[in-house]
Amino acid sequence: MNGTGSYYLDKLIEEEKKDEGRKKRFETIKSEQKTKQQKISHLKTITKISSASLAANNHYTLDENVRDLVLEKEAAELAAKAVIQQKKNSAEVKRSETLKNALRKFVACPNGLTVPDMKVLVAAATKSSDSPVKKKKEELREQLYREPRFSRVQQLANDMQLTQDAAAAEALVALLAPPPVPAVNPTAV
Repeated sequence: MNGTGSYYLDKLIEEEKKDEGRKKRFETIKSEQKTKQQKISHLKTITKISSASLAANNHYTLDENVRDLVLEKEAAELAAKAVIQQKKNSAEVKRSETLKNALRKFVACPNGLTVPDMKVLVAAATKSSDSPVKKKKEELREQLYREPRFSRVQQLANDMQLTQDAAAAEALVALLAPPPVPAVNPTAV
C-alpha cells in the first residue's frame, strides 16, 4: 500500500514540474513580446490565424491590432479568390471568342483555316467518347461479343472450369480415399 502511494505522489510531482515548465515557457514568450509592435510582427509570421494558433502562441484576447490583422488577412484571401475567378472568366471568354472566330473562318473559307483554328475546332467537336482508349475498348468489346468469338470464349471458360473442377475432384478423392493396406504375406510367418 505504501509503494502505491509513493507512485501516485511521484506522478503528481511530475505533472507539477510539467506545469511549471509550461508556465515558464509562456512567461518567456510574453517577456519576448513586450510591445504591441512585437506582438503584431510575431502574429504576421504565423501563417494561419485561428483561435488555436493564437492560443498556442499565448494570445488569449484579441485587441484592435490583432482584429485588424485578422480582417486584413481575410480581405486578402477574398481578393485572391476574386482574382482567380476573374482569370477563369476571362479565359472562358477568350476561349469562346477564338471558337467563334474559327467557326466564322470555317463557314467563310474552310481551306483558309490556320493550325490554331483547326485545334480549336477539333477540341470543340471532340466528345469524351472520342478517346482512343475508349474507342479501342469498344472495338475489343464488339469483337469479343460477335457470335463466333463469343461462343469460343464461352467454350474456353467452360473447359477451364471443368479442368479446375476435375482437378479439385481428384484431390478430394485422394484426400478421402482410405490409406492403402499393406499386403500380408502368409508364407512369411
